[in-house]
Amino acid sequence: MGMVPVSDQPNPSTRFYALARALGPLVAIVIICGVAALAAAVVAVGLFLSAPVRAKVGAAPDDFRAEQVTIASPSGATLSGWFVGGQPGSGVVVLMHGVWGNRLGMMRRARLLGAAGFSIFLFDFQAHGESTGDRVTFGRLESLDAHAAVSYVRKRLPAERVGVIGNSFGGAAALLGPTPLAVDALVLELLRLLRGTRVPRPRSEICWKCHFVAFVIYKSVKYIR
Repeated sequence: MGMVPVSDQPNPSTRFYALARALGPLVAIVIICGVAALAAAVVAVGLFLSAPVRAKVGAAPDDFRAEQVTIASPSGATLSGWFVGGQPGSGVVVLMHGVWGNRLGMMRRARLLGAAGFSIFLFDFQAHGESTGDRVTFGRLESLDAHAAVSYVRKRLPAERVGVIGNSFGGAAALLGPTPLAVDALVLELLRLLRGTRVPRPRSEICWKCHFVAFVIYKSVKYIR
């Protein structure tokens, strides 16, 4: 029986490259479709998570004696909130709610602080509650709302010390602005910071009747480098 010449024997590498050439367009199509599907999923999730969270908050409870307030924010939104006057000299506290919530989520704190004599301002961030806004931006625009709220109470009660209590998302908004908030006290609740985030350094200690301290910054607020 004769031997098959070496040149006539099938070459495995040649068969592999032929198969690769045949399947190449199909593999490319599968990869492109997969990447497109992943990108579409990411966009869909982002649109879902950033959708405005409208809610009818309505009038303040009768026993809360709050004044309905609307203020303009550099974010472009009109913020809806409540202001409650307290005892002169006791200070004023701005309450900032968590993501996908509204000012009603800060009512327990507001009642406690009001009973202690503080003036209180609680409001809905842009794209939350009864405030205007197209998208939740997870701090980018909401930080401008935080500055607008603090500026409002500074102008309304110029002789009072000003504090902020920010819950989670509200705490992030209090930190992420272009400049530090002009406050005498800052309380951040349930705030998880990314590594490398700059946060204000505590400067001094004063006694305020606040029962929620997670970490507090008093007096002039400066960033840690």
